[in-house]
Amino acid sequence: MHKLEEDVHEIAEKSEYLFLYLEKIKEEINGGFLTLKNIEGFPNGLGEFFLNYFNRQFKKDKPRRYYERTQRPVLEVINAAYEPISLDILSGIFNWGPYDHYKYQEDWGSLFPVIDNRVKPFHHSLNAWITDINKAGDEYIVEVSEGHEKLAKVGWREFQRNSENMLDYYKTHLLAHLNITGQKDKVQ
Repeated sequence: MHKLEEDVHEIAEKSEYLFLYLEKIKEEINGGFLTLKNIEGFPNGLGEFFLNYFNRQFKKDKPRRYYERTQRPVLEVINAAYEPISLDILSGIFNWGPYDHYKYQEDWGSLFPVIDNRVKPFHHSLNAWITDINKAGDEYIVEVSEGHEKLAKVGWREFQRNSENMLDYYKTHLLAHLNITGQKDKVQ
């Protein structure tokens, strides 16, 4: 087998034969985080890619507290939402100022891109990874139940203020968030 064939075979095995892995590896190479000269250093599968990305974003320049206080709560809401969540809703929940959503986009880049003012995880495997303690570990785990609580609390407050002018997301999904958080009295 020639070197090129060996490299292709090794990358294919590391990718677990997922095209998404190849897309992310290309981004990492273009960003200067990986090089084709060190294929052995490529992450094994998307899970290891996610872990490397999180470590790079939240260990080098930012303390763990930054992730726990500012990023984890946002990811809780994103993962609890029944559809891609708008920046308007996130701004309302977290009291973001006019520039905070830019900071969010800087931290998450292509993993949780903003498309048409909505945050959409790049793939369901990311949601599965981040909500599994055995994969994300205690450093990066996200409890979806916390996101449901936040969405139910803000949605209920919006309903009480003016049910006619609620955001469409809450008109569609507030009852589900209230139900899943055990607030059956409010559902009725």
